[in-house]
Amino acid sequence: MAFSIMEVTLNTNGHLRASPSVLCTNCVAKFDNLTHPPIDAGFHHSIRSRLRDGFNLSIFFSELSKVNAFLADVPDSLSGYDQAIKEMEQMLQSLKFAREDLCRRSDNALSLSTAPIRKLPPEVLEEIFASYVSSADEGFALSLRRNGRRNYISCPTLKYVLIVMIRSEKLLIIPSSVYPLHSRLSWVCSFWRSIVTDLPKLWSSMRLSPQVFLCQTGAFPIFLKYFHYSGDTPLDIHFDGSSFDSTPNPRADKAMDILLDNSMRWRSAVLSISTSSVKDWFSAAARQITRSGSGYPTNKSHPGDFSSLVRLDMPQGLSWTDELSGFFRHFSSCPRLESYHGSSFSLAVEDIDFSHVKEFSLTSSLIGKSFGHLLYRLPALESLSVANFEFTEDGTDVLLLQDATHYTSSLSKLKVTSRTLQAEAWRFVRLPLLTELHISIASADHFEHLIHLSSVLLESQCQLQTLQISIFCFMEQQQQQVLLDFIALHSSLAHLAVIFQSDEEAQFLVDNMHPKGDPPTFLAPNLRTLEIQWTVHLFHDFDQTLCSSVCEMVKSRCPPPASGNPELTGLESLTLVLSDQDSYDTFSSFVHGQLLRLEEGGLTVNIQSDFE
Repeated sequence: MAFSIMEVTLNTNGHLRASPSVLCTNCVAKFDNLTHPPIDAGFHHSIRSRLRDGFNLSIFFSELSKVNAFLADVPDSLSGYDQAIKEMEQMLQSLKFAREDLCRRSDNALSLSTAPIRKLPPEVLEEIFASYVSSADEGFALSLRRNGRRNYISCPTLKYVLIVMIRSEKLLIIPSSVYPLHSRLSWVCSFWRSIVTDLPKLWSSMRLSPQVFLCQTGAFPIFLKYFHYSGDTPLDIHFDGSSFDSTPNPRADKAMDILLDNSMRWRSAVLSISTSSVKDWFSAAARQITRSGSGYPTNKSHPGDFSSLVRLDMPQGLSWTDELSGFFRHFSSCPRLESYHGSSFSLAVEDIDFSHVKEFSLTSSLIGKSFGHLLYRLPALESLSVANFEFTEDGTDVLLLQDATHYTSSLSKLKVTSRTLQAEAWRFVRLPLLTELHISIASADHFEHLIHLSSVLLESQCQLQTLQISIFCFMEQQQQQVLLDFIALHSSLAHLAVIFQSDEEAQFLVDNMHPKGDPPTFLAPNLRTLEIQWTVHLFHDFDQTLCSSVCEMVKSRCPPPASGNPELTGLESLTLVLSDQDSYDTFSSFVHGQLLRLEEGGLTVNIQSDFE
């Protein structure tokens, strides 16, 4: 394309005038064609004058013929201009495309010569890719999940990222370009593709929903590709059966068969199933486990061999049922299981191997004879969380009391509610290594049960370091004293957190945190961090009193050295969590002002709010 330096403008006589600019000769010729015949400036000036003079002036025939002739030529002239504009816009678009192409070629050249990522060794790229995939879509390399009426198919290692929404029985496909955060690692270059396809851990974490397999025929081939590239690496599986139903679903059944045929590769399994669907799901899963595997690829090991399983999460909020009990029996071989999270569990199930479990959590009930019977089966347990205890004599008794009157556990962290504090629950167990305890108390009637746990802890001679007590009821004087006695039992405490219902109860604790007697003694004398929270503001004029009491208590636990310089010798951190804006403003201003010197010496004061 030949270019001429021209600029085109309209002069005072109505003619197009060319002056220097960047225009090709073809464009200049188009302007020249549009200026013939030349514009009669005087004629158009007379028309404007006539219009300004008025509407009732007569017009001569010669003038009228000129006007008609001009109007007759206007459509052709406009058409010519339109055509010229269209051609010019096409040329302009071509210039823009040419410029963009030049920029792309320039970027490619710069990337080839200067991009640091091209100089990284493959093992560093592998870690970068693995980190990216783990951060995409809740950490899953493949996500086939359903949310409401939407099906999500997310594959960060592939180009395919699809979100399908079902509306009025119609499928609406949202293009993947709307979601640029999903990288297409295998589509960047052949070198990256070779790394991605040869790195099984980029393909081995999957979130699967049977509804997506049922609604999206393309989901199953994607699953097969991911399973193929995962090789023999351990699998992390999240099975989302929240909308499970008994509708025939061959693709979902086939996918589950493949996974069960490779159960020895399962490293973590999260089963998320709603309460309404659990019976059907566990019945179907048990049938699939018991029949011989028919998936691809075929392995010699039978379904139900979970020899690599490290973490198992069962559905939350489920009561113990025959279906759940039957499903558990298929986990008879889990020699590496370290973490179990579930709803209910019955000690009557004896086949499952929990000997290596370090973390055990139940959001509902432990069903059995005692915690001692549970801990006897969990010799490696370090952390236990249970919301409820149901005493039962069912099941074969273990040899717990054959050689001793109690079982000594290596448990270091315990989280329970007051519904687990019955006397029979804590028979036969000692916890000498317990250092962290969380207790939630739902009813004032449950305070009297603290004595049973206190007895176990006292006889265990454990050295508690962390104690968190959450109280979801109002306390009378009797319950307040039980609470103080329980805290006083553990002089080794370094971290104490208490959630009260009212500011009056918080005042009670603060008053008792002051030194008592002569010589002075302290409740929890070795305390380093203290957190107090209350949810109900009973007395509007009480804030100033409580503020002063808190500050005096803190000062009594942080005595300044003889030199007078600020230096922490006791309490190191204070956290107050308040429930309303006025209290927050009062405490934030007053406490920080009163404890300024201690904060300069290293004391951490954190005033928080939980109001909306």
